[in-house]
Amino acid sequence: MNVTLLLFRICGKAILPLTILVLLSAGSTILALQLIGRELAGEIPEGMSAGLWFSGAVVLLVVSRLVSRNLLDWLSMRAIARIRHNLAKNILRLPLTRIEELGVPKIMAHVFDDVARIGAGLSGLPNFLGHVIVLIGAMTYLGFVSTAGLAALLTVLILGVICYRWLLAMAMNAQRDARNARDGLYDLTGGMARGAKELRFNAHRKHHFFEKSFSNMLDRHFRKSLLGAVYATTGLTLSQVLYFVCLGVIVFAVPQFVVLDRAALMKFAVIVLYLPAPIEGIVQFFSTLTTAQVSIERLQELGVLDENLHRHEASAAIVGHGAVESLSVSSLEYTYKQAEAEERDFHVGPLDLVFRPGEIVFFVGGNGSGKTTSAKVITSLYEADSGTIHLNGQPISADNIDWYRQHFAGVFSDYHVFDAYPSGSQHCDQEVASTAERYLERLELEKVVRLEGGMLSTTTALSTGQRKRLALLVVLLEDKPVVIFDEWASDQDPAFRETFYLRLLPELAARGKIVIVVTHDDDYFAVADRIVTFRYGKVESDLPNERMLVRRPAVRSER
Repeated sequence: MNVTLLLFRICGKAILPLTILVLLSAGSTILALQLIGRELAGEIPEGMSAGLWFSGAVVLLVVSRLVSRNLLDWLSMRAIARIRHNLAKNILRLPLTRIEELGVPKIMAHVFDDVARIGAGLSGLPNFLGHVIVLIGAMTYLGFVSTAGLAALLTVLILGVICYRWLLAMAMNAQRDARNARDGLYDLTGGMARGAKELRFNAHRKHHFFEKSFSNMLDRHFRKSLLGAVYATTGLTLSQVLYFVCLGVIVFAVPQFVVLDRAALMKFAVIVLYLPAPIEGIVQFFSTLTTAQVSIERLQELGVLDENLHRHEASAAIVGHGAVESLSVSSLEYTYKQAEAEERDFHVGPLDLVFRPGEIVFFVGGNGSGKTTSAKVITSLYEADSGTIHLNGQPISADNIDWYRQHFAGVFSDYHVFDAYPSGSQHCDQEVASTAERYLERLELEKVVRLEGGMLSTTTALSTGQRKRLALLVVLLEDKPVVIFDEWASDQDPAFRETFYLRLLPELAARGKIVIVVTHDDDYFAVADRIVTFRYGKVESDLPNERMLVRRPAVRSER
């Protein structure tokens, strides 16, 4: 896909009126220039009001340009908003591993920076077309004045365009490199913010970060950006002085070989003196178009561009979930591809597991044993390379995978808490708010967080432990049939850890939920009905827990 094709898709039915307006603008410009040239050459017939015709051409020029530009601004701004909306949706459709690989900085750069550059390219195309039409019209007019003069002028212009296109290609290559370096700066800046504690603890690491990694990437971005700017500025300067060269050739060189009367020279001079406007407009558009095309190519590489990116898409129907009577995975295998070539890929499976309602299952094993990855494969957050999943006896495929995922809720180590908690109706809002108040008290969050109008009052002004308890609150409110907790208790004090294992997990199981817990807390292994032990990505053992030292309490439903 290119910017021009995207613009024509965006304009749709507006193509015809935009084309008419551009033609009117170009035609009025050519008419005004012709009137000036003929007036200076003394060729205006007696009785013809050239001033009135000139005024009319100027009024038509102003009106056509205002209407066409405002119409295109409306179209392009609406399209940019839709592109951002659909682009965000398409990014969310990428495999989770791809999203994790991209990271927040690159995703934000794609959604905001790249789309803004594409929008700049879109908004400049009508003016570019107008400049091209004016240039063609001017050349046609000059052809009737002097064929030899036109040939000399076109020769100079063609040589100038060839030089400019070469400079533009060099600028485009430099801009691509600068864009890659900018992505690297995004990553490093994000790492600096996330690793502020580690940098403060280690002066050598801090020095290496700024003097080596960050400085080198910054220098690369500077050099490539400067190189691109130098090529672009050189091309722009060439276009600005090109009309002087054209004027010199017409005035001084052509008369040495072909006889041109004073009237013809005057007409050529008027047209050539006006050429900077369309030529610079064309040159600047190509520069903007180059940047926009680089952004489009990056989005194409990401795999999130499609033909309907600029169109308004109706929201898909919300897929609900039902009760879970059985959940099983058979011969499930997944290979986690490492980003770095020197690192070995991590393989999980085959997984052959069965989960039953009301059951607490602990996933245990050493660090890197595959517990969390297996949980993500079972939930289809990571789509398995092979094997089958059955929910209530129904096989899961690409056609119903979204429906399958709606049965899960959980807190993983890289969790995020959204401030909005949408529900179906006002009655549901009231019920959720009432349930939330009780849970907030149990989790000792009632003094720092409130749920009002489906919105959490804060998700950030909390300690690490409080934020994780808030994530647990959201899971409890969602009331899904399968819940997963990935090392949830690792950031909690002993009191909350005990509450989590001895009260909340048994309560969830007593309500008929499948509870899967990734944990190292061997002090609480007695809570589990089954313990699944992982080693090197494989299930080493899947045994019922006979050490039931904790009796589950009888609980009433919290909803």
